[in-house]
Amino acid sequence: MIGVSVAMVMCLQGCGATVQPDVNVGDFGQLVKATPIPNLKTYLPVAEAEWSYRVLDGEDKGKLVSIRIDEHKGDGGATHRMFTPDKRIEYFYVNNEDEWIVTAIDDLSHDTHTVYDPPLPMIPAGLKVGEKLERMAKLEVQVIGEPKTVRFRGVIKRTYLHDTDQVLITDGGNLITQRLTVTNRVSLGVPKVDHTAVWWFAAKRGLVAEDSVERVTFIVPGIPSKRKMVRTASEGK
Repeated sequence: MIGVSVAMVMCLQGCGATVQPDVNVGDFGQLVKATPIPNLKTYLPVAEAEWSYRVLDGEDKGKLVSIRIDEHKGDGGATHRMFTPDKRIEYFYVNNEDEWIVTAIDDLSHDTHTVYDPPLPMIPAGLKVGEKLERMAKLEVQVIGEPKTVRFRGVIKRTYLHDTDQVLITDGGNLITQRLTVTNRVSLGVPKVDHTAVWWFAAKRGLVAEDSVERVTFIVPGIPSKRKMVRTASEGK
C-alpha cells in the first residue's frame, strides 16, 4: 500500500487472466464532512486475512488483485507482512497507539529490500481532519538476502492528509468512508520518486479503495504508473 518503487528506477537505468468480481462496487458519491478517525484498530485490524479488489483503471485494469496479511518476524521488530498487488511485501509491527509501523519493503520484481530508518507509520495516530503531518526517514536499498549489497541510499519525506469523508456506492448499500492522501517524495541521489496514494477506509472493513500514481525521474521524468482499485464483496479469510 505504501511502498515506493525503486524498481522503476532500476528499469530506467537498465532498460493474469481477466476475471469479474462477484459484485459491482466502486462508484464514488458525494463528499461529506470529514470526521476524526476514532481509533486506528477500527481501520487497520491486524489478523491473518486476504481481501480482493477489482482494478478499475491503470495497471491490471479489469482484473482481480488481492492484499494478504500474515504473521512473520522481520527487520526492525516486524511481526507481520503484507503482500500487495504490485509484487511487494511490506514488513510491519503494531505499536501501543495501534499504528502499523513499516520497517522494510521487498520489491520482488527487482530483488530489492528497502529498509527505513526510522520506520514509518502507515497512518499516524492523532491525524486531525484537515491537518497535514510529515514524517522523514533515511532509506537503504539492498539486494534481497544480501544486506551488504547496497544499490541506493537516500531519504523519504511522507505527508499524510485526512481531508474529507466520501460515500462509496455499492450493490450492498452506501458506505461512508474516510479519505486519506499519502504523498511520498524520495531522493536517491540523481533518481527521484514521487508517489501519491488516495485511500478510502471504512470502519471494520479496512481499506475499501485505493487510487495511486507513481513517477520516477532519472534525468527526465518517466511514464507514470497508475492503479485504481476497489474492494469486492468477497471478504477473504
